Amino acid sequence: MSILSRTTVLFRGIFDKRVRDMEWKRPEAVYQNAIEKKREGYDALKSSLAALKAELGNLSARMEQNLRKLEGTEKALQIAVTKGDHVNGPLLLEKRNQLRQTVETDKRQHWAISKRVDEGRTKLQDVRNAVEKLETEKKESVAEIRMLQSSRNIESLWNNFYTAPEDVAVKNLRERMECERESDELERGMNVDHIVESTIAAQDFQDLCKRQQGISELPAPGNMTTDCVDAELMPDSVNVRS
Repeated sequence: MSILSRTTVLFRGIFDKRVRDMEWKRPEAVYQNAIEKKREGYDALKSSLAALKAELGNLSARMEQNLRKLEGTEKALQIAVTKGDHVNGPLLLEKRNQLRQTVETDKRQHWAISKRVDEGRTKLQDVRNAVEKLETEKKESVAEIRMLQSSRNIESLWNNFYTAPEDVAVKNLRERMECERESDELERGMNVDHIVESTIAAQDFQDLCKRQQGISELPAPGNMTTDCVDAELMPDSVNVRS
């Protein structure tokens, strides 16, 4: 398939889809257009049927006239035969035969036209029924289509309710707030641990100062053994004699 053909098919598909979308959005116009076309066809068929009926009427009148002529000719022929009229008899006989042939032709045409009239009446009734069916279907289908369109619109609005840009921004803000909250809690936990460690260190330093102060209040060095002084300066956990 050439590029031109593929392009044509592509644009035709796009055009058809747009047409179908427009028809879906305007179902009343679609049904009304179909009804109007059916009515136009009904009127045209009705006119044709009327013309055919007129032709059938003309044929019936002509056939009735020929039948009267045939009847008169046969009576005249019978009189000529009775009188032995060899002058008018052959002419009347020829005329009778022609009239019989004409009447037979008229009968065949009358039968054919009558059959077409009957078929036309049936088709006319079918078109009338189709128009009435479309009018009824239009009311029911348009109501259902509008309901489906409203349901689809509600579903679309509901889906877009949580996917709109402003909702996405709010969602991002909530996620950022949660991250910041976790970060803040982690940071505060680290600060608490640091404060606890600082408090312990300060307490240890204070205890050390108290021990140092207690040592300076002890008696003179001559009255205290070296072991006692070392024991005071060393922590409790390392207070082991040499």
